[in-house]
Amino acid sequence: MKIMIRVDSGSVIGTGHLWRCMALADVLMERGCTVILVTRAHDGDVSKVFDDGRCMIYMLPVNTKASIDDYSTWLGIDSEELDAQESLSAVGPVDAVLVDHYGIGVVWEKTVKQHVTGPVVAIDDLGRAHAADVVVDYNLGSRTYTSSNILQGPRYALMGRGFRTAQPGLHPGRIDRVHVCFGGSDPTNETERVLKYFINRNLDLLVDVVVCGANRNAKHIRDKCASLKNVTFMFNVTDMMKCLQINNLHRRRRKFCVRTSQNGTTINYYHACRKSD
Repeated sequence: MKIMIRVDSGSVIGTGHLWRCMALADVLMERGCTVILVTRAHDGDVSKVFDDGRCMIYMLPVNTKASIDDYSTWLGIDSEELDAQESLSAVGPVDAVLVDHYGIGVVWEKTVKQHVTGPVVAIDDLGRAHAADVVVDYNLGSRTYTSSNILQGPRYALMGRGFRTAQPGLHPGRIDRVHVCFGGSDPTNETERVLKYFINRNLDLLVDVVVCGANRNAKHIRDKCASLKNVTFMFNVTDMMKCLQINNLHRRRRKFCVRTSQNGTTINYYHACRKSD
């Protein structure tokens, strides 16, 4: 079965859309499916992290710049219909389509369905109209979608293998390690603000700082971490569970997680960690 995934990442868009799609892609490929990723070359795109032979990646050009206040600009091209046509033209015939994109909706889905015999699945959390055969919204709360098949709630969260198989770990209450991650792009640079907090208070802690290529301040943060004692800089982490070392570190000590509520996929990672504690 040949499946096309249409998703973007970048400094404005963030990386959560891509990460959860690739979590599903890994499962599909394990089951014998051919997965093709179609993405556009937005500023801060991190799809190259997955360019390791696991799946084919088609990079389309960007004609419009993404604005954080306007989801329609996140598409990177003038219209949904044109994006659908370019995506299908790049990959050729496919059996099914998965899309995770705030700039894509009914028009794109209807266009694609004219050329795909199998299901079109949309991952979304905006509570809007869809023409997809299935809509997946793993967030809490009730949102209204114009689709006959809606998979809603945390049980449908797309997490990597490590999170699905994590074993419970026992630990005392002492906090002596901090994990700092504000999602893929961190547009307001909360990461550096947290680092300054620790520096100013001279706290006796080990600090792991996770930054993605979509973060425009990545180089500056890396240089800052290099000058600090007990601070480890991690870049473009593809296995967050391994990064958090749930299976080992949590058995010895509690790891306090610094996070922001704006980063949906990152928040899901931390909730998964709490479940495995």
